[in-house]
Amino acid sequence: MSNFETRTEQDHPADRLLNLLDQAYDVAGSSASIAWLVTATDALFFPNSAQEGVASDIVEIEGIEQSLERHMTRLDALLSGSEAHVSGQERVGGPSSMATLVISDDGRRAFGNAVAAKLFGCQFPCTFSQINLSESSKKRLIECALLAPKGDPQGSSVISLERDDNPFPLIARCTPLHSRGADGGERSGLAVLINYVDWHQTGIVQSMDLFGFTKAEAHLLSCFLSGHSQGDAAEVLCKSRETIRSQAKSILKKTNAKQMSEVVQMMTSFAFVSEDRIDRVSSGSPAEALRATDEVMKLPNGRRLQVNRYGLRGGRPLLFWHGLYQGPFFSEALSAYFKRSGFDVVAPSRPGMNKSDPPAKWSDYDQQVTQDVLDLCDQLNWPSMDFLVHQSGISFACRAARALKGRVGAAVMVSAGVPITSDVLKGMHIEARIGAAGIKYAPKVLEMVLRIGIAKWRRKGAHAYLSTVGAECESDLNALSDPDTGPVMERGIQHMVSGGPKVMMSHQASIVSDWGIYYDDLPAKQLWLHGAQDPVLSPQFLCRFLKAKGQRPPILYSGAGGYALLSEAEDVAARVSEFLEQDCG
Repeated sequence: MSNFETRTEQDHPADRLLNLLDQAYDVAGSSASIAWLVTATDALFFPNSAQEGVASDIVEIEGIEQSLERHMTRLDALLSGSEAHVSGQERVGGPSSMATLVISDDGRRAFGNAVAAKLFGCQFPCTFSQINLSESSKKRLIECALLAPKGDPQGSSVISLERDDNPFPLIARCTPLHSRGADGGERSGLAVLINYVDWHQTGIVQSMDLFGFTKAEAHLLSCFLSGHSQGDAAEVLCKSRETIRSQAKSILKKTNAKQMSEVVQMMTSFAFVSEDRIDRVSSGSPAEALRATDEVMKLPNGRRLQVNRYGLRGGRPLLFWHGLYQGPFFSEALSAYFKRSGFDVVAPSRPGMNKSDPPAKWSDYDQQVTQDVLDLCDQLNWPSMDFLVHQSGISFACRAARALKGRVGAAVMVSAGVPITSDVLKGMHIEARIGAAGIKYAPKVLEMVLRIGIAKWRRKGAHAYLSTVGAECESDLNALSDPDTGPVMERGIQHMVSGGPKVMMSHQASIVSDWGIYYDDLPAKQLWLHGAQDPVLSPQFLCRFLKAKGQRPPILYSGAGGYALLSEAEDVAARVSEFLEQDCG
């Protein structure tokens, strides 16, 4: 039971920090939810639920938090599945989407990836005897493990395995493994690749590539590959049984199969013999099928900048400033609308994200963002442009507006933020709140939480994260389950963690800094669109801010949350087009 199942209020920040460390070790070393650690971190900064801002005693943590450095080494070891590599175990390689085991050469210890843990229902590392396999299956694996280091060809073989609780046969390919351990010594053992695939990660992309399925059909097949019946799939995908039956018939027709079991067998066989392809696909999200819009541009100074491009090339320039969660990605519907409206939308990834080069100095992160955009606009030959600003991208957009003085005609803000002050913190979404407080008062605490969070996310996947944390209201949850917008949301989370904690902390530092001094450099012509249920910034606070700035109130979407750009895509695109075209009249 977590200490934070019920919110506690500690008298001293050191006590609250110790409680946070307890949660960090629990979460890093087990399958416990990251939500417990998030709650404990929130309690560190906001111990009194009735208090408006950050606890006044939080300044006392400045000296204490330096001790976190030594804890991070141990936490990193836990996250990689070991206690400081004391047991001599190695990280399990192989395709991240398939179940992979490594068995020590003495046949006593076993290490596995997240998919293997899901398959066998155990936590790695563990003793070999703890794995949920029949005795005959264990015997065959031990024989292979003992022969492998001797170079015996029988150490490399394909064998059949069975679990104790499920007679369904698993096909495993065994190969000798030789590597160098953390202590510099040689390691040997047996690598076991099993034809069990985490289809939630790979099925959608593979089936679209192989058979030309629509995204809706691919999502349905992913359900079938995960063991769901048609009735289960209808409930999971929030569709009628008639729709599910119709899509299932289309899947059978496109694969020339008579039964869905044949399709499942076909996909499983393909996965097993094509591990290189699976590894490439599973390194991204299902939305990798949408990535035809991206390219890496080389700037005049030699820096590489990842750029996503939507709409009509050569059309009216529109620079998109992405937020942290959705990233620089549009749904197909949104991209098509901008194309019909004649906009050339360019969405660069910020330094260190995706394939964009990191900054030369992390302390110059904000300046590097601005310089990259200046170089990009010059390379595109854009003498003038408009801004489309999303979520936390506004802090970077304001700084760039000063550098692009006179070249920005108008700005449209969708779910965008405002300068963060202490009175707005308590009303923010819990993760945004601890990010804002952490970067200002306890950056090492925030780095620790981010490192654990990224590791846990990589084990569970973007969809699971969004289902439990990222999507806050019904509108956001519907967008997550939609075959057009769900993959975009998942890809955004992948993009967010692509640069690791360093990029996320630099991004957060920019958000909480005093960027309000640059706000007046934005063009006076502004349109604000906002979800009435936005978890980060309440409509009431936004209205007060805009009134103080002499701007009109925002247009509110009554049922929308933080993903209004996706859930209200058609209306957003229409309003952006209408508003910007007024400037051409």
